[in-house]
Amino acid sequence: MSRQMFYGYKLFNAPKDSFFDSGPRELFLSISIFLPVIGIGIYPDFVLSLAVDKVEVILSNFFYR
Repeated sequence: MSRQMFYGYKLFNAPKDSFFDSGPRELFLSISIFLPVIGIGIYPDFVLSLAVDKVEVILSNFFYR
């Protein structure tokens, strides 16, 4: 699908060497993007806890003037 999107339709019938249509570089980048997204989706408190103190300071400055 990504090959068709970027390079158009396949003009010849080459034998398919592997199950994946991408090389090791593309697989590494895809996995390195995919795993943090899944991790944040499963346990978002880890990322949100990093910003709690800053958000509380901003809200206290805004609401308690």
